Amino acid sequence: MLTSLIFLATAQKDGPMVVDGALCHPERLMVELAGTQGETSIRDAGYKVIGRAPEIGYVTVKIPPGAVVEARNRLRGRPGIARVDLDHAKQLAYTPNDPLWTNQWHMRTIKADLAWDWGIGAPVIIVAVIDTGLNVNHPDLAANVWVNIHEIPGNNVDDDGNGYIDDINGYDFANLDATLEDLGHGTPCAGLVGAIQDNGIGGSGVAPRAKIMGLKATNDSGLLFDSYLIPAYFYAASMGAKVLSMSYFSDRVSNAERLALDYCERSGILPVAAAGNDDTLYPYYPAGYESVLAVAATGMTTDKASFSDYGSWVDVAAPGVSLTTTATNGYTNGFGGTSGACPHVAGLAALLFASNPSATNKTVRAAIEDSATLVTQSPYGEYSNYGIVDARGAMEAILTTPAPPKPCVARYITPTNAEVPGQIAGTMRIYGRGFQPPRNVVAKLDNTTVQIVRRSRDWVDLAMPNRTGNLVVTVDGLLVATSRITSTTTVVYPACEAGTKGAALYNGTYSKLAWADGAVATCERRNDGRIYVQSTFRRVVNAPAAANNGSSLVIRRRYAGTTTGTENIYLYDWSSGSFPYGNFVLVRTGGVPTTWTSHTIPLANLSRFIDFEGTVYALIDTTGVAAGGILQLDQLNMVKPR
Repeated sequence: MLTSLIFLATAQKDGPMVVDGALCHPERLMVELAGTQGETSIRDAGYKVIGRAPEIGYVTVKIPPGAVVEARNRLRGRPGIARVDLDHAKQLAYTPNDPLWTNQWHMRTIKADLAWDWGIGAPVIIVAVIDTGLNVNHPDLAANVWVNIHEIPGNNVDDDGNGYIDDINGYDFANLDATLEDLGHGTPCAGLVGAIQDNGIGGSGVAPRAKIMGLKATNDSGLLFDSYLIPAYFYAASMGAKVLSMSYFSDRVSNAERLALDYCERSGILPVAAAGNDDTLYPYYPAGYESVLAVAATGMTTDKASFSDYGSWVDVAAPGVSLTTTATNGYTNGFGGTSGACPHVAGLAALLFASNPSATNKTVRAAIEDSATLVTQSPYGEYSNYGIVDARGAMEAILTTPAPPKPCVARYITPTNAEVPGQIAGTMRIYGRGFQPPRNVVAKLDNTTVQIVRRSRDWVDLAMPNRTGNLVVTVDGLLVATSRITSTTTVVYPACEAGTKGAALYNGTYSKLAWADGAVATCERRNDGRIYVQSTFRRVVNAPAAANNGSSLVIRRRYAGTTTGTENIYLYDWSSGSFPYGNFVLVRTGGVPTTWTSHTIPLANLSRFIDFEGTVYALIDTTGVAAGGILQLDQLNMVKPR
């Protein structure tokens, strides 16, 4: 016991250094001895033993400041030395004195307390919370509310010449004034981003020193219009925001909004958005835009919250139920939804920007995604592309060595032949993750190398030659995707993914639906007697009406365990309104085929089924199915003339 106390007494509060991505003491090594010559070897190398733990055969060795790697290399292999280790640092999980901290299970789940051991952010980082307003006087937020120092409050003059009068803490783009009354949603989101830490009241935000810019973009009915949102995005960009926290979804699909968010992303901002609360894999916007970091919600475990949207278009996940945060007046422990998941990630982004002043929105996004913990949940599979955020891991990635990229995955390939070059889908896209340099991506069509037109972390675009063949894609020599080009006169868009509500859909992946080959996706009957399958087609070219003539939906399937039921196949009509406010159009109805049956369904006026992003939403809703009935889907394609 005495020798252990002597050993521990040598510890001092020295600042750590980083070696091989780990924190360690800058002047010490831990050396395991293997005989009597060990300490002699240490002295001969010019170092000093300052602590001993004979119970385990280790000594602590003092070395010159910062010479950790050199000393480790010199000692390794010398007589009497078994191994040489870094003097690794352990960190306490920081515990704020905020009384509601004990209720903030969600902060500990994403390891925010461990991240704070590396830093708690800085007030130079501004997060624009675009929402229903903000209580700028809330005692747990007021000191963190952004102030426009170039504007004189209350003088009814646009002092800084930015086009907005008295915009001291932000602006109300619905009512065109600087009053930021909260309708009950913005202040809880702001508290999750940046509630003040260690002030003895309330709880803590993920980035407790970040500045919160309040941008109200809803009318009194809680509706967000493009004419509110787009100027809010440009305001945030012009006034220095680094992060957008957007806890809204599905109100519109807008080309103008996509362009505005792309502008923000090019301006160095990281837009973060809620994925939506409809338990669907249909992409919701603004989260569905490529420039936006889309956030799903988890429950109090690693499972997807029952309401959360999911799919290949969702990037990460964060807690979204029973959240403790600020309320318009006071506090709440019942905030939730992907609206609550989103500000966790926005706050984490602010923390990373502050911790590494040279970080870009791209490196911050990569740190968040690559450090996330992959989660697979039946029947969804990986319900977000990168997993549940890990604040501590992201901080380490942004401050030391970047997190290793996730394993490369191809989630879908679309289309299976390129359309006319220069249009939205002039290339074949392989979508998934892990395609970024320096990884070596090689695509071959029957052993002939195919040109890579462009690529990102999540996708690769290929310039496909005008011929048939078998496509093989490898990354660093490992097979990640295959496809078949069977025609030069038609373009086939396979269903990219499929999901259901209230039942299980097994093997519901792109590869099961792309070809009629006997590899099937199986969907169970729900308790209400329905079989319900949602599916998407991506990057579909919205050509002039004449060019779309001859387009069709092709389906091959059979029903087992039932002879009763009515199969209804729908496509969403974007001309009727943005999802989910418009209508699905019935394109086929009939009895349930109990043997393998294919139907080619003509699609007149195809353009109305394609959104601004080139996405088509399909729905199979089969009613009156007998108990135990299942649907086996072998093929689901959209076919267009080339």
